Amino acid sequence: MMTKIKISGESIIEVLVSTIILVIILTTVFVLIHRGIATETNVKKRIQAINIAREGIEAVRNIRDTNWLKYSGDRRGKWLCLDELASWVSPQIIQADCGSVGGAGNIAEGFYIVDFSEDFKRYFLQEMSAATELDLSNELENFEDFRIFSDSINNRLTHQSTGNISTPFYRQIYINPISQITCGVGGCKEEKINVVSRVQWRENNIVRKVVLEAYLYDFFERNEY
Repeated sequence: MMTKIKISGESIIEVLVSTIILVIILTTVFVLIHRGIATETNVKKRIQAINIAREGIEAVRNIRDTNWLKYSGDRRGKWLCLDELASWVSPQIIQADCGSVGGAGNIAEGFYIVDFSEDFKRYFLQEMSAATELDLSNELENFEDFRIFSDSINNRLTHQSTGNISTPFYRQIYINPISQITCGVGGCKEEKINVVSRVQWRENNIVRKVVLEAYLYDFFERNEY
């Protein structure tokens, strides 16, 4: 009966091959786990960004609805009123509105930030007249005015930095009134505003973005309410 003799060199080769295979398997597992974590982080941030952008749209809708209530006697003429705060430091006061002498007038085409006032319990727009379209990849522009902060006391997101925690997100609201107020014998021309809510953030040196767009309408073709 023949006995097979194990050569030590063969054992070393088997161990090396097994080790290489194990390293390949472990490396693949670690890469997949890392990618899974990165994907989960990206998904979470994208969901956050969508919610931030959606809040921007809903904030402008809230302002329109507030104007309908505030100026109920002249809803069509003042549904785009721009009320401005004198300061975001409490107690807040409204500096001017389009219903007063020297008021701010109506919302015009341009770029805005929007924030919730705890004192008045409603949203206010602030026009950023010197701003350009949000683009974090453009390093020549400063978009810090559009950065979002976390207000842990009131559990809200805000553009006010004092006492709040910085987030990676930036939000810019673009508003464009589409038509002029025109009411005649045949009724009123359709009145609407185009609202674009842009949110951007940097992730691993890549600029990510979410853009939501909506049209907000005055009541269609109605001379009276």
